[in-house]
Amino acid sequence: MNIEYIDGIEYHEVTLRGRTKLVARDGSAINPYRRNQKVTIHYNVDGYPCFGGGIPVHLYVAHGWVSGYFEGAEVNHKDFNKDNFNADNLEWLTHSDNIKYSVKNNSKVWNESKQGIKNGRATFTEEKIKQIRKLFDSGMHISDIVKLDHPEMTTSYLYRSIHSTYRNICKRKTWKHLA
Repeated sequence: MNIEYIDGIEYHEVTLRGRTKLVARDGSAINPYRRNQKVTIHYNVDGYPCFGGGIPVHLYVAHGWVSGYFEGAEVNHKDFNKDNFNADNLEWLTHSDNIKYSVKNNSKVWNESKQGIKNGRATFTEEKIKQIRKLFDSGMHISDIVKLDHPEMTTSYLYRSIHSTYRNICKRKTWKHLA
């Protein structure tokens, strides 16, 4: 691994999926080909900060700064904060140990961070969930609610996959934290 010092900061060169970055211990990064260009961060659907190419920042930091990597390892954020990708906050664990760590040390925060609109894959708002449930509780069939929200779906084949999503909302199997 190449180590470079730029403006007094130590950077480790890390290549993941063919993309190379110079990564500091705190997760800041520089393009190795354009030294004056800092790497920008965006968020993926799971809410993780990522560099270009959709690769999470914590993976670059862990590969460059955290010892103990093994085949199949996952990066654990010790403080459960996805935005804290400092090397001191990261460790390599098995998937099983990562889950056990979350349940043992902070299951309430971990679970609440995945609820509702905080879930990176959420496509509904809390207001929409309440509206769907209100229609269902007033006696409307799930298929009619789906047709109301998606009039472009004219056959049962087209709305079959979304029907289960609405059913889980109406039956309170998802979005359980809402009354």
